[in-house]
Order: sequence, then C-alpha cells, then structure tokens
Amino acid sequence: MLRHPGAVRSAVLHEPAMISVVADPAAAQASVAAAIQEGVAQGGPPGAVDRFFRPVAGDATWDRVPTDLRNRITSNGETLLGMELGTFEAYRPGDSAFAGITTPTHVLVSENSPGVFHEVAAWLSGRAGFEVVRTPGSHTPQFDHPDELVRTIRPLLRGRGRT
Repeated sequence: MLRHPGAVRSAVLHEPAMISVVADPAAAQASVAAAIQEGVAQGGPPGAVDRFFRPVAGDATWDRVPTDLRNRITSNGETLLGMELGTFEAYRPGDSAFAGITTPTHVLVSENSPGVFHEVAAWLSGRAGFEVVRTPGSHTPQFDHPDELVRTIRPLLRGRGRT
C-alpha cells in the first residue's frame, strides 16, 4: 500500500498480531509462550502449532478442521518456531508509517477472538483511522463462520464499504 498505492484498491487487515501496541504486551506474549512450550513438550513443533491455534480458534472449531488440513497446518511447526515467533512481536509502527497510506483500509476483528486482537484493532483505528469491522466467530472465521466472513469482506475489498 505504501510502495504501490495504485496497485491496491482496498485492504482488510485481519487481526494483525501487533503485540507491542496492547496494554500489557508481556502478558500477551507469556500466554502464547506457555501454550507453545506445552505443545512442544507434548508433540514437538506440530504440537506447538496445535496449542497455538486452540486458544484463538477454540477447541471445537479447531477439532472440526478437516484432519488433512489440520495436519498440513501443524506440519509448519518448524517455520512457526524457527522463523516467525520472535520476529514481529516488538514491531510498533510510528505515525509516519500510516501517513502515506491512501488506500481504504479496514481492520477485521472477530467477535469471539481473544481481547488482544480487539485492543490492536482499537489502536489501529485511533492511530491510523482505519475502520474496524466486526465479523462473527473466532480468530479463524474461515473455519467457523466462512459464509459470514465472505459477506463481510467482499464489499470491503471491492472498495464499496459494508452492505
């Protein structure tokens, strides 16, 4: 959006994990770290991914994900542990990062997601003026409310706002 604003008509940021902007980043990181450590102890890197998803998706939703897809997701444990975690948690964009964004941008937050995602959405709305749009479900609405998710984001991506 900053480098090629003409190439992006509209953007939807779904629950960005901007841990640094919440009231208690250490507590947010500690809960994730505890779940990851428990998962590693129980099942190695795939177990870590499993424990990572359960709090944000909900056990019932995560258990309903088709086994082959859940296995494909959990097989990315080495990537989560070795490349992703620990690389983004301190990121906190300054006002200048938002100043150049001219693309209509919305922050999508699911109603039943952990509070940290609601905090981030409120911060982005206050800091960058992005509209916060709510959708039913958990952090994984593509699994628990896919039809509602499509109905929510389609008009946003088309640049027409919510219908």
